[in-house]
Amino acid sequence: SANWETRVELALPFLKDPQSLVRRRTAATLRALTGQHFTDNQVDEWGKWWNVNKTNFVVKYTQKNFGHNAGEQMIFVGI
Repeated sequence: SANWETRVELALPFLKDPQSLVRRRTAATLRALTGQHFTDNQVDEWGKWWNVNKTNFVVKYTQKNFGHNAGEQMIFVGI
């Protein structure tokens, strides 16, 4: 099973997906995992934040962060 850093790294390219639903779910998942507040339209900000923080990243995930669609969003990330 992939570690959290790898999961975040693999999710980031989905912020550029042509489907808006994919981008929104990716951003929601990343927000829940990282505690950051960037939107799906802030691809560069996500990338900059990740480049600075990936070496000392600690997952911020809690069930509460995901709300009622927790299972769906976790599956989307491939967790």
